[in-house]
Amino acid sequence: MNRRSILILLPILVLLSSKYSFAADTLGTSSDYVRGWASLGVGDGSWRGALAVTVGASLSAEIEEQLFTVRFLYTNEFRLNIFGETRPDNKIWELGFLYGRIARASYGSASISAGLGVSSAALYSEPYFHPATYQYSYDTDKHFGVGLPAEARLSWTPTNFLGIGLCAFGEYGFGSARSFAGVMLILQFGDFGN
Repeated sequence: MNRRSILILLPILVLLSSKYSFAADTLGTSSDYVRGWASLGVGDGSWRGALAVTVGASLSAEIEEQLFTVRFLYTNEFRLNIFGETRPDNKIWELGFLYGRIARASYGSASISAGLGVSSAALYSEPYFHPATYQYSYDTDKHFGVGLPAEARLSWTPTNFLGIGLCAFGEYGFGSARSFAGVMLILQFGDFGN
C-alpha cells in the first residue's frame, strides 16, 4: 500500500471509529450498539451430489440490527478409498463478504445474510487406465470465480461470550465457479451483550 492510499484511508477510519464510539456512548453502553464475535464450524457441504466435509471460520459485527460478516469455508470431498483409488479428493474454498439482518432475544439470535464471494475448486475425474504406461491417471479441472454467498444462522447464547448454533450456507457460482451448499454446527466466541 502506498503513502497516498494510507493518507486517504487513515482519516476515513478515524472518522468511522469516532462516529460509532460516539453513537455507542449516546445509547448508554457500547454493548447495546456494537457487538462482535468469531465463529468456528464443521458440517456437511456438498456439490455435484458428492458427500463432503466443510470447515468454516467467520468474523461478524452487529451494528444495531445490521450484520456484517467475513467468512471462509473449505469443503473437501469425503471418500473411503477402500478399493485403492488414487484420485485426490475434490476440494472447494470460498471467501465471502456478507451483509444481513439479525434478530436478537435474551437467549440467542437468528440471522440471514447474503453478499459477494470468490471461490476456487479443484475437481478430479474418475481414474482411468493407460495401457501404454500400465498406470491409472485422472484429469484435473480447476475453477476460480465469483459467486453470491448466503447463509442463515440460528444461535443460542447462554452467556455473554459463548454461543452454539446451526448455520445453513451456500454459494451460487457464476461462470466457471462452482455452486455448493451445506449445514454446519458452529461455536461462537465474542460479545453477545445478553
